[in-house]
Amino acid sequence: MKPRGRYIWAAPALIAAALIFAGANISTGSDNSEYRFFPNLLKITGDRQVTVNDFTGPETCGACHQGIHEQWEGSMHANSFKDPVWQKKWKMAFEETGGTIGTECIGCHSPIGMMTDRLVAPADMENLDNISANGVQCDYCHSIDSTHYQKTRALEPHNMAVAIDPGQIKRGPFGDSEASFHDSVYSQLHTSAEFCGNCHNVFHGSTGFPIERTYDEWRHSVYARNGIVCQDCHMAPVDNLPEVAATLKRVPNPGYASEIADERPHIYTHEFVGGNFVMSRLLGSEKSAVIAEKRLKAAARMSLSASATRSPGLTVVDVKVENIAAGHNLPTSLTELRQMWLDVRAEDAAGRIFWSSGAVDEKGAIDSKAVIFNSLAVDDFGQPTLKPWKISHFAYNKTIPPKGHAVESFAFVIPADAKKPVTVRAELNYRSFDQSVADALFGDAAPRVPKIIMTAAELKLD
Repeated sequence: MKPRGRYIWAAPALIAAALIFAGANISTGSDNSEYRFFPNLLKITGDRQVTVNDFTGPETCGACHQGIHEQWEGSMHANSFKDPVWQKKWKMAFEETGGTIGTECIGCHSPIGMMTDRLVAPADMENLDNISANGVQCDYCHSIDSTHYQKTRALEPHNMAVAIDPGQIKRGPFGDSEASFHDSVYSQLHTSAEFCGNCHNVFHGSTGFPIERTYDEWRHSVYARNGIVCQDCHMAPVDNLPEVAATLKRVPNPGYASEIADERPHIYTHEFVGGNFVMSRLLGSEKSAVIAEKRLKAAARMSLSASATRSPGLTVVDVKVENIAAGHNLPTSLTELRQMWLDVRAEDAAGRIFWSSGAVDEKGAIDSKAVIFNSLAVDDFGQPTLKPWKISHFAYNKTIPPKGHAVESFAFVIPADAKKPVTVRAELNYRSFDQSVADALFGDAAPRVPKIIMTAAELKLD
């Protein structure tokens, strides 16, 4: 029997916003000439040309900031360009659009490659210089001097609506740093969610339709209203996450920005940990994978209860899933690609599983009866698509907002010969993308896409 669900929205403003923005070019209107890299909205201060030589490589930064460099080195920011799934999908997008997709994917994955014109087409990936291949790195972030999202039609951060001024001045959370290698200037922007939102809100350049809204999910949340920003969770020790979520207060993290500097009362870590444990492990960053798994396991809570039914012999179990520690929806980002689902099974005291929903078969496919928390993206003709460049709109969005919850009901019949008590076990599983996506991109060389159990719960039925 198919499960029936009750879904609780904590942020209805997101729905209204999506309806308002859908189908309109909310970035700039018809004239995009002021944006050299459109549909990417990055500007270079003074509108000058820059080269790779204008940027300092992360290994040089690591000479003084060794600890921070080691944290960044295994992060998905460092691996944003090296991510083989992104590379495959960008190549596919470039080919299918005849190159008209332009910089829409490049800017947030190799910003220096984009602005120096070193990464223009997929063929450039083979011999890309080391600095451009280092993805989102020190000198890119710390050279950003302002944001101009307020002047876009969206009136909110998206598509890298920032200005960058590479040079001697490095900007960040401190204005009293003493260094001979570079000057330091305090930047309030670097401590704000808007800084992150300029890459973690992605709108189609041609239509303005929002395909990633992580920043907006946060903006309408209780976290935002209490001053908890992205950095308080994603640039902090992973063990601090439960306390931040429970108290809605930043947890101090004393430490050193540099091995030759004095201790400060609060230091932002640079692992930028999210949920991508799969790619971290594939790229050889076991530490980042372990931290990502830990973060996923702290994000949700689940409980089970028996539900009343008027049908004799029918058992109904309600599974409640709560987003307790993510400042954005679960899942977030490319929600049509992410998979967070319920694996529920009932077994008797003899260990016989007589009913299940959400199991994964030997080919990596999830049971068709499964309850999956994600979205369904469709193209202009209403056909489902996992290709971001073809997304016209979402047919539905079933994700759980911050501090929100979903209740799903599962109905089954307990066999007459079942040995009591019966145990119903539910697991909340997560993986970054379906096995079929990996198979389509990599063929016979496709890696097995693992799942992680975020949380689990049991219920005994006598």
